[in-house]
Amino acid sequence: MRNHPFYMKKLILLTALVFGTSYFLFAQTKGTIKVYAFKQSILTGRAPGGIISEDGNTVETKKKVSENYRIYTSSPLRIYPTEVWIKGTQYRVSSQMVSTPVVINPKRILVPQTKNKVLLLTPKEGTPEKEFKKGKVLAKENEVVIIYSLKEKFYYVTVKQFTALPAEAFQ
Repeated sequence: MRNHPFYMKKLILLTALVFGTSYFLFAQTKGTIKVYAFKQSILTGRAPGGIISEDGNTVETKKKVSENYRIYTSSPLRIYPTEVWIKGTQYRVSSQMVSTPVVINPKRILVPQTKNKVLLLTPKEGTPEKEFKKGKVLAKENEVVIIYSLKEKFYYVTVKQFTALPAEAFQ
């Protein structure tokens, strides 16, 4: 019985250590997000060449190339993307939960199998309701900047460069 306060102090210290460690581990995973960002060149089927204008002159055309973006996020908790910056341009964003793995052909896995919540982000024209100045600053050095909320706090995640996918041609 003489050592009772000593054991009680040890028990309280051990309990505080366990709860403190688990709190910090949880706090680190709370903001963890993985981004998979891909770009794919889209080639139109029209061959470059001359087009005759209404006045009879030949107008040279170039083969038109546009890019399709595929941006996915993976996080242990549900996040809510609010805006995305792509190559310095700000967009509103919509998101859709997708199952994994995300595959575009039998040999190309875009997002591996995971138990995390995976979202497909789709940029939308127009300016988001809330302006995040830090997003514009980050967009100067990164091809992709995603601003999202998690438990009423906003976070930023960046991707230096898109991963290029093989070009796709349309007729």
